[in-house]
Amino acid sequence: MAAPIPLAEVQEGHPCLWGAIETRPPVPLVTARHARLLPTRPSGAGGEGLWWRARTQGALDQHHQPIAACTDLRGLRQIYPLPPEQCRPLSAHADGDLRRRKERDLVLYGGTIYDHFGHLLLDLTRLYQLLPLFRRSKACFWFHYPALQRHDPITHPLVLEWFECLGIRDRVRLVQREILCDHLITAEVLYRDRGFVREDFPEAARAALAPRLQERLLARPRQGRIAYLSRHGLGQGTTRFEGEEVVVEALQRCPNIDVIQPETLSIEGKLALYRDYALVTGFAQACMNMKSFTPYTRRDELARQLMFVAGPQSLSTNWVNLERAAAFGDQVLDCSPPEGEQPPQLGADAPTRFQRSTRFDVEQVVETLRALDRG
Repeated sequence: MAAPIPLAEVQEGHPCLWGAIETRPPVPLVTARHARLLPTRPSGAGGEGLWWRARTQGALDQHHQPIAACTDLRGLRQIYPLPPEQCRPLSAHADGDLRRRKERDLVLYGGTIYDHFGHLLLDLTRLYQLLPLFRRSKACFWFHYPALQRHDPITHPLVLEWFECLGIRDRVRLVQREILCDHLITAEVLYRDRGFVREDFPEAARAALAPRLQERLLARPRQGRIAYLSRHGLGQGTTRFEGEEVVVEALQRCPNIDVIQPETLSIEGKLALYRDYALVTGFAQACMNMKSFTPYTRRDELARQLMFVAGPQSLSTNWVNLERAAAFGDQVLDCSPPEGEQPPQLGADAPTRFQRSTRFDVEQVVETLRALDRG
């Protein structure tokens, strides 16, 4: 039976790996004078069926060129990039109201809000770099929010809760019309999906939470137990793990393991897992990103983490890159089923409301958890 390995030691060529492994050095903030923030709008061409081209959004510098740091990327794919016809001087296309509008003295651009929990956390890294500098100021933070129609308020509970955790809920503003910026400040991303993580990501993430929330988390006592993060109660999502119900049933007889469904917890409750428990384990999932944001004075105050993966593309390089930057000492265990068993079902063959379904070695997971329970 295979043993867990350090997550940071996973190399290119691992059978479960998906993406590129890379950490990058820090870079300075991005500033631009007399810039323009352009709102999210339909592309007009329907994006040729590609969701990442169905809309446009971004920022232009004083020379009417796109500010690259304000365009999202996943891998090498640009998300909602500005087309050439929008990169023109203001006088060439603006209505009278916009031409008369005064420039805002200072605009802090925090990036794009996505409703998916994992992307909500990790695609706002521009904001996390701005927070230490402007935490005590009264300046607002500006965001694109493609899921909203113009003039709609933010109502998604996870989005509102996350901004509450960051302590800036009342300072959030949406780019819903073109904004003229005398001085635009933003940042290069600290994380790119399946691409890279910058070395200063851990420090920025750990400092992102509101100070009062950090104090509450730091005051929590360690329980010394094991938390298993179960996905068996989900009705939709990225991956359905066939047989996880068997694991959950087996864990009912493990006195030191608590089965936890993260979707039932508040964001503060998810963060608290890493202060309360000695070990957090389960299949790779968005909740595990909470460890990066949980405050500590010493790394060993946080729960260790053991991540299960199974099958091709089940281990995103995001996890490897984040671990290499943070050096938590977390581990990963490949629980792919023995050769000859049915491979994962993908795309149209996956169960309703899941992107994919995959099998795993149920006995290996159960025996690993029982061994952890025995200490």
